[in-house]
Amino acid sequence: MNEIKDEWRRYKYQIIGIALLLLSLLMGLIKETGIAYGILLGVLILDLYIIKKNHQTITQWFRRQFPGWFDKIIMSMLLSIIIYSAGWLAGFWFLFGTINGHLSW
Repeated sequence: MNEIKDEWRRYKYQIIGIALLLLSLLMGLIKETGIAYGILLGVLILDLYIIKKNHQTITQWFRRQFPGWFDKIIMSMLLSIIIYSAGWLAGFWFLFGTINGHLSW
């Protein structure tokens, strides 16, 4: 039980960020794009705060918790939802950012 509390204390911002990303994914699935983009903006602000505090980013923590194929599935789902809800141009920029993030990390 103490391990769970320690994990929560150490990575609470990353856990909240992942939960918000999944909520954004759900909002994109039901075509609530305004809410989904608002949540993604909140995740961006949270990630910038985490970077300022010199902790692991949300993506770094996520990759450490799950195998690589799971990360690829989540990114593919996000890309398809962004293309479906916002069009090909937004999907292109998301894909560019995802590839850049994966190569830079």
